[in-house]
Amino acid sequence: MSGDIATIAQQLGAAVELTMNPAIPMEQRHQAFNQLEEFKENSPYGSQCGFHLVASSESPVVRHFGLKILEDVVKARWNTMVGEEKVFIKDSLMKLMSSGTGHLTVEHLFIKDALARIVVELVKREWPQQWPSLLQELDTLCRQGETQTELVMFVLLRLVEDVALLQTLEQTQRRKEIYSELTANMEQIFTFLLGLLEKHYGAYKASGNEEHCRVSMAIVNTFTALVEWVNIQHVMANEKYLLRCLSHLLSDPRLQLAAGECLLGIVGWKAGKMTERAQLLCLFETDMMVPLFAATENAEKHKLDCDHYNFLKKMIEILTGLGEQLCALWTKESPRSSLPNLTTYLDALLSFTRHPSQSVNLYANELWAKFFRH
Repeated sequence: MSGDIATIAQQLGAAVELTMNPAIPMEQRHQAFNQLEEFKENSPYGSQCGFHLVASSESPVVRHFGLKILEDVVKARWNTMVGEEKVFIKDSLMKLMSSGTGHLTVEHLFIKDALARIVVELVKREWPQQWPSLLQELDTLCRQGETQTELVMFVLLRLVEDVALLQTLEQTQRRKEIYSELTANMEQIFTFLLGLLEKHYGAYKASGNEEHCRVSMAIVNTFTALVEWVNIQHVMANEKYLLRCLSHLLSDPRLQLAAGECLLGIVGWKAGKMTERAQLLCLFETDMMVPLFAATENAEKHKLDCDHYNFLKKMIEILTGLGEQLCALWTKESPRSSLPNLTTYLDALLSFTRHPSQSVNLYANELWAKFFRH
């Protein structure tokens, strides 16, 4: 049987290469495409051939097709599979996560994304009832190295997007179950992510290592998907450790835009009561506000550079987002507490109303209009 699988996989690989070759006549490419589609829809050897293509081919396009076969198999046939094949797919996928991709600096992003997508499809069908050890297995993968850690971050990011942000999981009951399980384990997830960020960012600052930088960015992107909807207590845990980490990352040229995006999600948090949102005013404290202003000032000095200009716009969104939270929290009915650095904040905001960039001064002027209407 293994010889048959290898032969079929070799034929599939040749057909994939044929469809992607612009020198081949259109009719032949179309025939090869139909052959591939027929295999995906009807062949009982989809999972075996998919894993064989991923493991044996040197062509990224063929490996991606192998992953695509696996995704289609999980989506279309999972509920009718026998238990042995389910165990085979799950175990083989975790082996791929462990050692089935190239190093994170050389592996193609579309390969990593495709692998993460299959694992997430499996999670949607198995976790937590049939896969209670998922979080422990992901933790074990992260201990193996940077490549595995980045893949785990891709899995968590896509899972959170599908279940909580974009809500693309069509089965409402399953979405609610996974959402509840994520919420129940959120303290553990945040502790896990913060530990990884501290470890890899520390290694990156000490060595300037590209791998640790990429992993740090993947971790921050995962946080960005979480902070908009989780309970504010997780964001503020350990004496606001996450906020302090993000404020520090604003000074790093390679990570500042990702950190700014995450901080913007926190500043715009509206998932709870007003008393919970009031905790966000801690960003007016001096040790929080100083890094915000320093990062904004540095971006302003280099605003003719495209990356710095994009970061400047992100910082203005953060500062104006803080002002919008003030508008929501300071009403006739709610008591107004004095805020440190409020005068400095308003002076900075006023200066941005005269900024030469229309995008920047638009954010500032719109906030001032809200203040006056308020």
